[in-house]
Amino acid sequence: MIRVKEKLIKIEGEYIVITFEEIYEKFKYMIHDICRKWKDNLEYSDIFQVGSIGLYKAYLDYDIAKGNEFSTIAYTYIKNEIRNFYREVKKHFGYLSLNQEMYDSDKTLGDYIKDEEFEHKVLEEITKEQDLNRIYKAFRHLTNRQEEIIKKYFLEGKTMQEIADELGFHVSYIGKVIKNSVKKIQDNIEE
Repeated sequence: MIRVKEKLIKIEGEYIVITFEEIYEKFKYMIHDICRKWKDNLEYSDIFQVGSIGLYKAYLDYDIAKGNEFSTIAYTYIKNEIRNFYREVKKHFGYLSLNQEMYDSDKTLGDYIKDEEFEHKVLEEITKEQDLNRIYKAFRHLTNRQEEIIKKYFLEGKTMQEIADELGFHVSYIGKVIKNSVKKIQDNIEE
């Protein structure tokens, strides 16, 4: 195994030199614990990937000179990464169940998605509620890859893992693309 980077970290009062891969194995239980609190709001595999990104950021930012236990820093980073991701998703796209009834009818969102005219109906509803031109302008700032991933994630309901497998990318890359795309859309809608 090639050791990419090792870092001196304080774990349970002891100072040890450890790679991120070893940290991941040692702390993935923590990601699972935090993810369980969010499982009713988002897809579990997606939350876990976002939590893994939080753990990686904690590893990169950890400063032994401050004397903190790594677990304290890791918990905060993982929780904040998931919370920020949830807020962005909720704020810009909402999170709907495919079984949720829509528009005072017995039809569910899943029924509309199966309908061949789904995109047309969705665009009509958006036009009623929001300025469609601002949304289109915001999407023009996305790359083709970002747009493809956003559509697969939010419109097709695929998980980050499914998208990563389909497109041949690492799951953490898909998570970053989604996060950055949502931010880019937000920034351009607010302009």
